[in-house]
Amino acid sequence: APGGGLDLPGMTLFAGLLSAVLLLLMNPRAEYLWLLPVAVAAGAGLVVRELRTADPFLDLRVLGGNLPLIATYARNLLTFTVSYAWLYGYTQWLEQGRGLSASTAGLILLPLFLTAIGVSALTGRRRGVRGKLLFGAGTQLAACGLLLAVSPSSGTWLLVAVAVLAGVPQGLLGLANQNALYHQADPARIGSSAGLLRTFTYLGAMVA
Repeated sequence: APGGGLDLPGMTLFAGLLSAVLLLLMNPRAEYLWLLPVAVAAGAGLVVRELRTADPFLDLRVLGGNLPLIATYARNLLTFTVSYAWLYGYTQWLEQGRGLSASTAGLILLPLFLTAIGVSALTGRRRGVRGKLLFGAGTQLAACGLLLAVSPSSGTWLLVAVAVLAGVPQGLLGLANQNALYHQADPARIGSSAGLLRTFTYLGAMVA
């Protein structure tokens, strides 16, 4: 291929779409609304390009009317939007609202990641998906709700407990969505489907 196998137009359109959306999200004011038609145009151009090229940067053909797979992508986007918003917001509050140093805030967040690793290790090999999704979503909502109970005078034990609870969906939902994808995707395009799932993960982080 002229581009050495790289879909340079697709990559350019994707970068333009993300840049326009991020700039608009970071500056949600009337004078930046011109970025909205730019994002729409880049997105439309990306779809047309990726559906017509033989070696697309984003293989949108994996969607092809596969509603369960589309639902998994949307669920993954929501999962990581909430997850990263919680992580970023809680970290900032620990430092600015609770007055902790960066190192102390990091220590309080450490149980979150340890819990996530433990939950992933315990449940990762189990085939059930629906139960993981329901329990993970419930604990994610509970962790967000528990934030209403914390205040600058809250004890360290409560701050750690909130982090531990938030670690449960961290360990459940990502793997559950990934397992769901393996059942829903076309086996011939499993690599592209998995890559697109990762893309939605990063989109969730960007939205957060």
